[in-house]
Amino acid sequence: MNVKAKFTAIILAAIICLSCFGCSNSARAIDAFYFNSDIHIETRNKPLGASMEHEITDYLDYLDKAFSITQEDSIVSKYNNLKGGENVLLSDPLEIDVFKQVIAAQEFSDGKFNCAVYPLSELWGFKDGYPLPNFVPPTDDEINKILTSGATSIDTISYDALLTEQGELKKLNDSSKIDLGGILKGYAADGVGKILNENGYNSGYVSIGTSSLYILSVESLKIRHPRNQAETPSVISVNLKGKKNLNVSTSGDYEKTYTFNGKTYCHIIDPVTGKPAETGVMSATLIGADGGFSDAITTALCLCKHTNGDGQSQLVTLMQKILSTIDITCQIFVLWSDGENNLLLTNKKQGEDFTLLDPNFTVVNI
Repeated sequence: MNVKAKFTAIILAAIICLSCFGCSNSARAIDAFYFNSDIHIETRNKPLGASMEHEITDYLDYLDKAFSITQEDSIVSKYNNLKGGENVLLSDPLEIDVFKQVIAAQEFSDGKFNCAVYPLSELWGFKDGYPLPNFVPPTDDEINKILTSGATSIDTISYDALLTEQGELKKLNDSSKIDLGGILKGYAADGVGKILNENGYNSGYVSIGTSSLYILSVESLKIRHPRNQAETPSVISVNLKGKKNLNVSTSGDYEKTYTFNGKTYCHIIDPVTGKPAETGVMSATLIGADGGFSDAITTALCLCKHTNGDGQSQLVTLMQKILSTIDITCQIFVLWSDGENNLLLTNKKQGEDFTLLDPNFTVVNI
């Protein structure tokens, strides 16, 4: 496969990138594995030198080790091993910045994004070692035991509760455990993109896992179909109109799943019910906000309830809040279904800003 064909045919689990600006035959890619995810970084206007490759991989390696859920000396593991009332000191400003973004996303989403949901994720088998060979859904009693312990309460991880002015993490509840997987890939993609920008790279992209993308410069992208991926791989083609340096994040109910007795359970856990999301949101994509924030908020969108024709639903309310508070120019695409009605909720105009590739969806502008 030639270089240009490779670029135009790369299929991310959430996104397909199409034609690029400034393409040349001097492209060089970095392929790596961090955050339990495949990473692909490709530049178009000039090749990646060895020193740039080292700077990028050093940055990714640092983030991976600092916030690992499994590595014993990571800040996340240190916090998870604390007892209630104990503190752990963050070692540098980058760690503080990550936790500030985590807490900001939690507060912005009214707790729908919740880094302390990890005990529930463990209970449902979405943990190190996924997928479990013999999955059985937990009982209501097992779920309620965690919920009533206060381990996942947003009160234990608010600004005042979690992060001190001295840069320490406080653990209020013995049972609390945190996992930053819902924000870290977007944060990392954003960070790598900024490193490339600062060093004169202006065309290409950074792909981390199945959900996070930083676009230096491409003309358009396609969003993966959450259901009919064999027959209709993409559901939306988005016109980026020449915009550069964009973060793209997608969350969906179709990635990590378990099926038991004919029912499928997704990895997005509702911190209120303690169970996998069942809101009808199949996928949520946010284009144009900060990477870490986008990662977290697309997860929150998947946990928002919606009823067809209800303009004041949780889903519409959060979408409107993103546009009015963060950036009115953000592009939001949410695919929702109640089994009979398939909707694309978006703030963009069909035909001008995007093309709908599946006629089974009805566009609803918010």
